Amino acid sequence: MTRYPRPGIGIALAVLSLLAGCARESEQNPEPLIEFLEAFEAAWEARDIGEYGELLAPNEFTFHFDDDVDAPPRADTWSYEDELDAVGGLFAEARHVELELDQQWDFVEYHPDADELSVYEIGYELVIDYGDGERVADGGFNLRLVRRDDGDEERWLLAEWWDVVPYEIGGTTWGTFKLEHTEGHVASTP
Repeated sequence: MTRYPRPGIGIALAVLSLLAGCARESEQNPEPLIEFLEAFEAAWEARDIGEYGELLAPNEFTFHFDDDVDAPPRADTWSYEDELDAVGGLFAEARHVELELDQQWDFVEYHPDADELSVYEIGYELVIDYGDGERVADGGFNLRLVRRDDGDEERWLLAEWWDVVPYEIGGTTWGTFKLEHTEGHVASTP
């Protein structure tokens, strides 16, 4: 007697394989990260310092400069206040901001029950038009988000941001643009 494979088993295996792929994708692209990055991109493109400030964790936000950034003397990190001052100045001077975030990052540390989420090597291209031509920064950055409950809603906030220099050493990064909008080009020490 000849045995033929049952079509139902093959279909079930294909569906299970597809579902397993979706599960891996959702772990790599968790919803809180996607929502945060959409709000982050929107705040930058709208040049809205109020909206941007709402995305930062006030008591713990730290921006870490890459050591290879070609920039004036500065601290290795800066705080929430430094960030809002610099980015507020940048937004005020810019006529237009375009931000494209790469949705293919290297690695995400996340568990749905955890209060932290870390993502590594988010690629970007940032174009800022100050009215006298466009300036471009590209490279990567790493983020650590924290979950906070303010009573009304649960939100994910940016606690740490590591600037990663582009492939060519001494290139222009996000940190370079921010430094140009600080008092004396030197950030305060933590």
